[in-house]
Amino acid sequence: MMGSVVGLMRVEAQVKVPPAPCIWTASYEYKVAEPPRPQDPREAKMYDRMRLIAPKPKLKTVYSTDDKQRMVVQWMVGRSTENWVVGDLQLLTALNFPEGQVTTRTLSPEERRGIEGVSSVFPELSWLKEEYLAGKVSYQGASALHYIVKGTSSKKTQVNSAATAGDSAPVDGAAPKQEAWIDAKTGFPMAMENESMRVTYKLLSETPSASDMKMPPEFEKVWQRATNP
Repeated sequence: MMGSVVGLMRVEAQVKVPPAPCIWTASYEYKVAEPPRPQDPREAKMYDRMRLIAPKPKLKTVYSTDDKQRMVVQWMVGRSTENWVVGDLQLLTALNFPEGQVTTRTLSPEERRGIEGVSSVFPELSWLKEEYLAGKVSYQGASALHYIVKGTSSKKTQVNSAATAGDSAPVDGAAPKQEAWIDAKTGFPMAMENESMRVTYKLLSETPSASDMKMPPEFEKVWQRATNP
């Protein structure tokens, strides 16, 4: 048990949330197109409800400064949500909220660390384990740590130890079920892919502007009420 925990900690250390100030994005592409919206009103209502139960992100943009974090998520359902963390206060909207409704909650130090942690910031990479590290590869002109989980196979998934010295090598004859490429120098994810989607990450070399970090009116109103009771 201790070995697996240590292994996960090592992967957590290799995948890093970029330090503030920064702006970064995650773009989501899906391999299977969604079915068209039904014409029947009752079926269309159920279709819309199901899309909200299991929503799919389209683009996530994160703006970070030393004292604030703003996350804007555009969803495939055609709506956007925002999540602000300022000090120990979180302000957010959600797809199941009425349009424009903002809620707040006070975060404990542990909760804030959790929100800003790797598993929360990059949930699609929560499967990463040290045992899936296949080695280093050149990815988009940079050195990357390549993680692979193989698909259905009669053999137990194992990492080819020879791959750790150079490019990744096939573990067995099965096609990759999940893959991830992590910048070997910075620890920032470059891409991940599984059987249903591909996520591309981009770290923008710019500091958030004042307008980027200006709260929308509905957030500002709630912020003022929460900090000036």
